[in-house]
Amino acid sequence: MHGLILALILAATPAWAQLFSPPHDPRMPITTPIMKGNEPNGTVTTYGNRMYFRNLKGELIATVVTARDGTRTTYDPNGKIMEPPK
Repeated sequence: MHGLILALILAATPAWAQLFSPPHDPRMPITTPIMKGNEPNGTVTTYGNRMYFRNLKGELIATVVTARDGTRTTYDPNGKIMEPPK
């Protein structure tokens, strides 16, 4: 009987955690590591319609801006538009 109760509690825990966790605020940036195999290679921070790519030192590598029509423009750290590779 105790095992059944414990199993039910363990099964319900993820649902309770999701139910009672605060919702994600879209005004807050989300930073995610960029992995190359099992090694970190940098980070990408998503905020609004922009993605900021940084290396392991935290230096800005590129910024990608998505327009309302879905087109994406990539900028270098100095704000110049980067041409896509051919």
